Amino acid sequence: YESFKNIVDLALKQEVDFIIIAGDLFDSENRTLRAEVFLNEQFERLRKEQIFVYICHGNHDPLTSKITSQWPNNVSVFSNQVETYQAITKSGETIYIHGFSYQNDASYENKIDAYPSSQGQKGIHIGVLHGTYSQASGVKQRYTEFNIEDLNSKLYHYWALGHIHERAMISELSQVHYPGNIQARHFKEKGEKGYLFVEGDESKLQASFKPTQYIRFEKA
Repeated sequence: YESFKNIVDLALKQEVDFIIIAGDLFDSENRTLRAEVFLNEQFERLRKEQIFVYICHGNHDPLTSKITSQWPNNVSVFSNQVETYQAITKSGETIYIHGFSYQNDASYENKIDAYPSSQGQKGIHIGVLHGTYSQASGVKQRYTEFNIEDLNSKLYHYWALGHIHERAMISELSQVHYPGNIQARHFKEKGEKGYLFVEGDESKLQASFKPTQYIRFEKA
């Protein structure tokens, strides 16, 4: 809660255009009322400053019948099919955000082919994907595996990845990033946790890490 609030505080301070949450916003589909009320309050803070939120659901919080969240109108949630949201930044640039949500908690569907190519559409293209990098090691739940060639073929400016709880840059050339989780849950998740702040234009986007954790685990 504290880490997410820190993210919203910084988003307001930086006057960002939008926030992307690439899956596992909740730890399970049985989210608490407290969590929903808290998130509604935070999303409402963003709405008042015309900051948008784009959410895809992952394996921890799939799109099941138990999801009844009614978010403010600045929040968009991806369906279980690949779809595209269009946004206009404060500086007037057009953004295309492509992604999908998991329907079930164990999704091995590879929907990369369903992501549209950026060719022919002027603007900044961002892919949102909750999945497992094919060359990643130590990942037990290898949902929606992908390789870097698949992502590069779409010619996007940035890929916002979710699933693993560790920050990782898969490709600097095509800007493919895992931000990791925003708060470590135990001693196996050591180090700083937070979000990636992405800025730039159609020629190049750059991601920088910003720590927001409330508790930091380290080995001493």
